[in-house]
Amino acid sequence: MASNQCCSEGYTCCGGLQCCLVENCCANGTCCLQVCNECINNGSLSGGTIEVNPDPACIGDTITFTASGVVDNGGQKRENCEEKDIQPGTIAYEWTIIKPDGSTVSGSGSAGTVLADQPGTYSCTFTAETNRDCAPQESYTVGPTTAAPFVVEITTPNGDPTTSAGANATNERTYITVANPTVTVPCGAASVPDASKLRWTIDDVGTIRATWSPSIPGDPHTGTGLTPTATFTGMPPNYNDFGAKTVTVIVDGLASCQDTQVVEIFFGKDYTNNPGGTNPNWYYYWSQALGVSGDHTYNGALSTSKTTVTSATTWTIEIGSNASWPGGNPPTGQTYINGFWATNLHEFWHRDHRVHNFSVHGAWSPPAAEDVDGDGICDREPGDPAGHTGGWEAMIGTDPNVANSTEAGSNWAESNGVYGHQSKDWASPGSQF
Repeated sequence: MASNQCCSEGYTCCGGLQCCLVENCCANGTCCLQVCNECINNGSLSGGTIEVNPDPACIGDTITFTASGVVDNGGQKRENCEEKDIQPGTIAYEWTIIKPDGSTVSGSGSAGTVLADQPGTYSCTFTAETNRDCAPQESYTVGPTTAAPFVVEITTPNGDPTTSAGANATNERTYITVANPTVTVPCGAASVPDASKLRWTIDDVGTIRATWSPSIPGDPHTGTGLTPTATFTGMPPNYNDFGAKTVTVIVDGLASCQDTQVVEIFFGKDYTNNPGGTNPNWYYYWSQALGVSGDHTYNGALSTSKTTVTSATTWTIEIGSNASWPGGNPPTGQTYINGFWATNLHEFWHRDHRVHNFSVHGAWSPPAAEDVDGDGICDREPGDPAGHTGGWEAMIGTDPNVANSTEAGSNWAESNGVYGHQSKDWASPGSQF
């Protein structure tokens, strides 16, 4: 039997039987050829993935990177000279996210989050560890995985359409050509991570839907890409089908990531491509807008408008080619749709006072007894006492003793008209273009 006194330095009397290196003397009194208790295989970690949600993301979203699937392959150790397997432990994660500006966000757990408050690329890396004996000595890395949130911004059309004359080419668009009339709306967006995910739409022009180029497969009414173009083909029947239309772009599957702009659609004032197909567009659509369709006809051969009354119940009003008044209507100075309204008031005056003459006197002009100055406008009415002045001359404020002619009355009607119809004018050029 050995004793510690007989063992050399660094040895011990193991189990009271033999001198043994201290580190090789096991607790059970066995002297091992190796160290009694040591890790003989630290094993390793393997696998692992990172998922990104939402994907794609939008600026302003919170992006979550989630790690999973890291496998601990276990290890081995020697205990009291006996080799034993070590079962896999529980995986723990730490993560670091690098933002586009180079700053970092760090934390622990299998999910790392960051607010996407900057355009650019966000990069996330996880470090995995296992909580067992004889764990791997080197850290295990999963990633990096990146996410680039969408910054959706429409660059064309851009800005608010003007509300008075002075066109903005990107957001004020006009139907062109007489045959097969079309209007195009070129669009564009700022650079995004994946332009194929962009989806473009625009409000209909009446019942006319735009077709897009390029469009998504199977749906010509939805555009895609950075610079698509919407095309409307055919003129709508109503004046209020024109006007402000909203262009919208969204990221497919991410409705919260979108932008909008407004474009205004106009008709060419002097074209004849309206559904009527013969009269100029200004006459067709302005007559609708003012509620006077059917009250007159258009005669392009006339340089000025003309009213003919043949009885108390029959008359015609022909609107001449000058009635769109781009340079202003005398005597009011009103232009475009308001100038056209002045012409209507002018001709309605001629109609109404001549109809009055036929109704009361049975003729185009009143008799001399009721029209002292012979200008065709009644000075007095039948049954009025001698010397009485009144009638239509009094209404319009003209002198019953001066031959003012009926133009004085029509000018009075124009000057006393109520205007402000420009918001109904979608002609190009016109009150709003």
